[in-house]
Amino acid sequence: MPTSVLEGPTVVEDTEGLLRDTLIATSVAQPVHVDTSAASFDELAQLGLYVFDWTDVQRTHGFARAYEKVSYPLSPVTLDRLPAALKAQLVITGFDNAAFDEVDYVDVAAYFPCLGATA
Repeated sequence: MPTSVLEGPTVVEDTEGLLRDTLIATSVAQPVHVDTSAASFDELAQLGLYVFDWTDVQRTHGFARAYEKVSYPLSPVTLDRLPAALKAQLVITGFDNAAFDEVDYVDVAAYFPCLGATA
C-alpha cells in the first residue's frame, strides 16, 4: 500500500459507499478469471473504476508480482466526477502517466514508496 495513502490529510473510511452514493453504474468486462470476490470487483468496475488485484495468491507458478487487472468499466469515471474527499486522496497518490485502460498489470511499488508484507 502506498505510504501516501496512510499519511495523507484525508482518510476515506468508506470509499465504496462514497462511490456508490455518487456514481452511476456502467457495464463491465473481466479480462481474467478470478475465483474469489469477482462480484465485488465487478461492483467497483460498474462504478467506473479499473479494478486490479494481487492474483498471485491464486497461482502456483507464472507469478505476475504485480496487481493484475481483474475487471474494468466500459465507461470509466473521470477524476472530476469523483467525490471531493476521494479526489483529494487520489491526487496525492497519483499514478503519473498511468493509463489503466492500456495495461494489464500495475506494479504499485514502481510508482510510490509502499508498505507491504516482508518475506
